[in-house]
Amino acid sequence: MKTSDDGVRRGVSPGEPPRIDSREGIFCGPNRGGPGDTAAIGYIPHDARWSVYATGYRDAADIVANWVQTGGRHQDFLVYPIIYLYRHYLELRIKQLIFEARDLKEDRDPSTPDTHDIAKLWNVCRTLLEGEPLSYRMGRDAGMADVELVVSEMKTHDPDSSAFRYPYGKPKRKTQKRTPLLAGLKEVNLVSLGELMESAGDFLDGVEMHIDHLRECIVREATERLDRE
Repeated sequence: MKTSDDGVRRGVSPGEPPRIDSREGIFCGPNRGGPGDTAAIGYIPHDARWSVYATGYRDAADIVANWVQTGGRHQDFLVYPIIYLYRHYLELRIKQLIFEARDLKEDRDPSTPDTHDIAKLWNVCRTLLEGEPLSYRMGRDAGMADVELVVSEMKTHDPDSSAFRYPYGKPKRKTQKRTPLLAGLKEVNLVSLGELMESAGDFLDGVEMHIDHLRECIVREATERLDRE
């Protein structure tokens, strides 16, 4: 079958959607006219990328979880990506807050720990958030207790972000046997999980917005000071 210059294969039946030209790669191809056919990549400002990634994973988890609860189907299959999406949202948001809190404090190394251990990440993040100028925020929202709870659960069942992606762990050096992951977890209440993640996520998102507000205030004050000079 021949392919034209526009990437559409000739000889397809009328009304059949255009197919992707393999030379363009799996992420490219003709637009079929739908409002959600294509997604923009790389346009995001550098300082907003952490937030966009985190929000995307949280939204995806919410959408899939709500679909399961509404239809009551496939929950035994979709529970794994749902929890992985929520967990990755937490990891991204916590790493973002570490980076931004260090930057706000004018830390010489505003980086993030190179680990998937969500408990370690949260410990670093919490220490930063409890210090000035963010300390007042920590005691005002019950969502922080829910962050502590979900981090504790993830530490128990998925400490390194593997358990909801793979059924087995890495092979043992001596025996080469693989240990089943999540062996101690028999079921998950997706409704309770969703409520917990909503509270924890709203808290973390609120802290992000507060940090953004403080940064804007610093910039505004610096600009006004320069104007007076």
